[in-house]
Amino acid sequence: FLYGMEDTSTWPKVSFVLARRRFCEKIPLLDISSSCQLALRKKRKMKLAIFASLLAGAAAFAPAAQQKATSSLSAFENEIGAQEPLGYWDPLNFCLDQDQDRFDRLRYVELKHGRIAMLAITGHITTSSGVRLAGDIDFSGHSFASIKSGIAGLSDVPQAGLLQIVAFIGFLELFVMK
Repeated sequence: FLYGMEDTSTWPKVSFVLARRRFCEKIPLLDISSSCQLALRKKRKMKLAIFASLLAGAAAFAPAAQQKATSSLSAFENEIGAQEPLGYWDPLNFCLDQDQDRFDRLRYVELKHGRIAMLAITGHITTSSGVRLAGDIDFSGHSFASIKSGIAGLSDVPQAGLLQIVAFIGFLELFVMK
C-alpha cells in the first residue's frame, strides 16, 4: 500500500496523508481538502432519504379517491346515517320498494328497541351488582333479594308476576309506543 516506505517509524504520521492523496488522485475532481465536501454530500443524501421516507409514510394516510356507492335504495341515500363508502345500507332489503312512511316507521322501531336493550343491560348490571328493591315481590313473603339475577331469575318470579310483565309490555307496544 505504501511503497517506498521502508522506515516504519514514520508510518502513523505519513500513512494517513499518503492514503488520502492516493484516494484523491483516483478521483480527479477531489483534492486533499475535499474530504469534508464528501462528508457533507453524504449527509445531504441521508437527509434526502429520511425526507423521502417521511413523505411516503404521510402519503399512506392520505384519503384515496372513492367512487360514489350505487344502491337500488337510492330513495334513502340522503337520510341520516347513509355514509361513504356503503351509502344507505340495508342488507336484508327491508326498505326495498318502500315509501318514506315505512322507512320512518322502521327507523323509529329500531331506535326504540335499541333503547330498550340499553335499559335491559343497565338493569342486569344493577341487579348483578347486588342492588335490589326493598320489600316483597308477592303476598306470600318472597323478597326481591331472594330472586337470582339474569335468566336464572325467571324461574324465581311467580307466574302471576311474569303475566303482569308481559301484559305491561304489550300495553306499551300497542297503545303508547306506536
